[in-house]
This record gives sequence, structure tokens and C-alpha cells, in this order.
Amino acid sequence: MLSAQLIKDLDQKLHDIYIHLGNHYTQYNRIGALNGLAGIALFQFYYEESLDLSSDNGINTINFCIEKINKGQFSPSYCNGMAGFGWLLNHLEENGFVEKGEFASVLSVIDIHVENHLQQCILHGNYDFFHGALGAVFYFLKRSENNRDYENVMSLLFSKLPDLYTTINDYDLCKFAVSETVEGKSKKMLHLGPAHGIAGLITILSLAYDKGYFRQQSLEWVNTFVRFLLESEMPPDSVSQFPMWTDLETKEKAFSSLSWCSGDTGIGAALLNASKLLVHSTWKDQSVGILKKASGRREIQQSMIKGYGICHGYFGASRIFSRAYAVNPSQEFKEASHYWLKKGINSLSITEESPLSILNGLAGAGLVMLDVQQKKHSSWDECLLIS
Repeated sequence: MLSAQLIKDLDQKLHDIYIHLGNHYTQYNRIGALNGLAGIALFQFYYEESLDLSSDNGINTINFCIEKINKGQFSPSYCNGMAGFGWLLNHLEENGFVEKGEFASVLSVIDIHVENHLQQCILHGNYDFFHGALGAVFYFLKRSENNRDYENVMSLLFSKLPDLYTTINDYDLCKFAVSETVEGKSKKMLHLGPAHGIAGLITILSLAYDKGYFRQQSLEWVNTFVRFLLESEMPPDSVSQFPMWTDLETKEKAFSSLSWCSGDTGIGAALLNASKLLVHSTWKDQSVGILKKASGRREIQQSMIKGYGICHGYFGASRIFSRAYAVNPSQEFKEASHYWLKKGINSLSITEESPLSILNGLAGAGLVMLDVQQKKHSSWDECLLIS
């Protein structure tokens, strides 16, 4: 249980976050869901609804985004730009924050930009969730109303899946490789987490199956990539169950933190989602096992996370363990969720330099704390493929 003082701190920090975001959102140029204005608006809408506020902060932030679009000041990506902003508008309609069809004209324009972005990403082999093809595909999947109205768009991804798989371990050809400089040397790393790697693809393909797109292919490819993921485990005595990355040249593996973006928690959440969408009990059991092992990593030296951000900090771990508890109510998940929540609340301070985004900043922290305050699990975390 949270102490009365911690609950009081949580309530005050939520209020302070709401005021701070309302006063500072115009500092942001990015309009995307995870690292931009759309994420700020998402918190504002949820906060205003939960506390029954008659305020226009959320709408004001959306209108500010539209002004930027009209001036041509936007990226097309999901994390920073148009695809993420489109996801927000669709989410608000889908969840009753605004009337259905409220943003129809804006979304029809966004469709065109995001499809062009998807084509360019596939042409250049960029399948990243944050900035590449998977983020664009996710936008269209959420726009789809189970009538396969974006089948031509979906086929752009599905036509490339054989090549994605056959080149997955190839140093020169791997499409999931992230180039990094380590000790002055350029390396190509294969990531497994949802932000830049295989877990993100598994979640997207599972959602495609659920939406009715290429169901047989979706099922086969989810099975294929889940098998690849599970075969990539670290040795049993490793601190993490999965590597953060594999060096495609040397095959060296780096153990991972508890981060959502590239660690065991994000991978466990992706497998748990796949098990629900495809009704696969074995994957559910495996995901529970992954997250139970992760729940025991409390010390900073073991967890290797710091700061309150969702991406690779305390609130991200708390949210994922809370989601796991809702599916499998084990004491380990409850204790881990509360532990990281307390760390997040205690470490959060609001200054002029505080980041504002969902990914690493106040909007993400606020959304996690708001659900704790309201004692519910809202669906906002689908923007991170957590639900």
C-alpha cells in the first residue's frame, strides 16, 4: 500500500505537472506521440477528464500542433511527428474524448503524409518503431476499424517480411541493425526491444492479426519472430534474460537493463501482448516468467535504470509490472510495481529544464501517476505498445 504522504505527494505532483505543461508546451517544436506535443496533449486530456476540469489545455495543444503542420513544421515519424500526432487524434476519437469524426479532415491529410513516409522508410530499409516503418504501420493499424481498409498499406510491410527474416543476422543487410560507435569503432547492433527491434515487430504483427490483415501470414510470422526472440536468450546466470543488443560482427551480447525500450520488461510486455491477441497460453506463461525474473532486480546495479522516465526509468518499470499484475495477479508484480512507483515519485522534481514528453518526461510520469490516483488502467499506454 502507498502511504498517505506518498499519495499526497502524487496528487500535488500531478497538479504541478498539469500546470507546468500548460505553461511550457509552446517550447516544443516536435508534434509526435512519444517525444512531442501529442504526448503532452494526451496527458492533458486524461487529467482534465479524470478531474472533470472545464479546461481547454488539451485542445489548445492540439491546435498548436495543427498550426505547425499548416506551416510545414513537422517530421513524419511516429515518435517525433505526424504519425504520432495522428495516433493521438484517433485515440481521442476512439476513447470518447471528442466526437467520432471530429478530426476526420485532419486525419485524411495525415494518412497521405504517413503513407509516403512508410514508402520511404521501406525503400531505405528503416523499420524502427520510433522513426521508421513500424511506427507508421502502427498508426494505420489503429486507424483501421476491422474492415481491412488499409490492406494496400499493410502489404508494404508484409511483402518485406521474408527479407527481414533471412537477413536478420547479416552484418551488411540486417534491417534492424542500429549503428553505434563504441570506443571509437562503428558497430552494428541487432536490438530486441520494442523501440528499435524484434519485440516491436512482434507486437505490430500481432495487432495486424487481431485487425484481420493477412491473418495466416501474420500468425506464421509472429511465431517465427517469437521463436527467434526466445532463442536469443542470455546464459542462465546472466543478470538479464535477454541482451540489449547483439553485435552482428562479433556476436557479442550485452546484458540489458529493466528499460521498456530495450530490456526484459519491454520484451516481456511484447510477448504478453502477443499471447493475448493470438490466445497463446504458452507465450503467456513465458512472458510471466520473463517478468517475474525481472521483478526481482531491485538494486540499481542490477536494474541499471535511473531517472523517472518511462523509456528507461522508474515509471516505465512500474507501469509494465502493474499491467503484468492485472493479467497475472502475483505478489512479485504488485511489489515491483509499487517499488518503482515510489522511486519515480520520490525522484521527480519539476524545474524549467524538465523534459515534457511521454518518453522521458513529465507527461509520461503524469499518465502513470494519474492511473494510480484513479485506480485504473487506461489505454493510453498502447502508444508505447505496452497494452
